[in-house]
Amino acid sequence: MTSEERRARNSEYLKQYYADCAKEKICPRCHKRKAFGRFRYCEYCLEYAQVSSGEYKDGHREQTLGYLKDRYAKWKEAGLCVRCGKNPQANGVLCLTCRFHQNLYQKAKARPYREPPVYTPGICRIKGCGDPVCGGGKGLYCQYHYGMMAERMAHARQAAYENRTGWHRPGDWMGKGQR
Repeated sequence: MTSEERRARNSEYLKQYYADCAKEKICPRCHKRKAFGRFRYCEYCLEYAQVSSGEYKDGHREQTLGYLKDRYAKWKEAGLCVRCGKNPQANGVLCLTCRFHQNLYQKAKARPYREPPVYTPGICRIKGCGDPVCGGGKGLYCQYHYGMMAERMAHARQAAYENRTGWHRPGDWMGKGQR
């Protein structure tokens, strides 16, 4: 019998066991007392589970944090990645692989999917403007914003031309707008 078959058989048994206990309203943990109110277990088993769970969590949390802090310090001192402990640190305390995965996670977490903006035909695309577009409704911007965009594009074209050819405007002998 394989482990999957064993797991499936045990799961079926537990489902049947809990169903029988619920039908008879008996605590499935001790199988001695009646279930308490709307709960599955009796009040003694509920109290024991809450107390023991809290004590276990408190002690286990302190033990785990101490172990993790010791491991972090040891790996950092040895020059190993503090996350995986296998690769050497690269430009910090993480290796390149762990840093890559951390960056992917942070980017996915920081950029939730956002709906693209919906533009109204015939109205300027700049947020909060609301003026009608120039060009008989075929344009994207109002007269004011169209002029601003035209200036920016002309400046960008001139800068690209200067970078490509090395030519600068007359009187601009230093190439940085100084005379």
